[in-house]
Amino acid sequence: MEYEFFRSVEGQYRAQFSMGHEMMGPWLTDEIDKREAEHLLVLLAEVGTGELAEVKRQYSDSTLLLNRDEAELKAHALAFEHHDLEEGMVYYDDEQQAGCGLEDLAYLLRQWHDFISE
Repeated sequence: MEYEFFRSVEGQYRAQFSMGHEMMGPWLTDEIDKREAEHLLVLLAEVGTGELAEVKRQYSDSTLLLNRDEAELKAHALAFEHHDLEEGMVYYDDEQQAGCGLEDLAYLLRQWHDFISE
């Protein structure tokens, strides 16, 4: 998972991710402030140790699901019913979901927290 953090011309903290993890950029940018990053780090630790079996966090455009094996971020748009598509058409949803290991997400959240705390 490759990414970069930067400040926009307007001074807003932004995150941009490589292919396969694109949706994590808007999620961090729009949903994850310092307080939420800290809360998620606590939840990640509790899931990692088995104190919690699973955690589901709802955000405005997505849902984060944490379990002992992985973290998965899915856009609410994935609830779209595919059966309405014309024959031969395929619904492209690669940019609407992303996953990684718990340690990777914890590392990312610590870096994001430090970046937006500057």
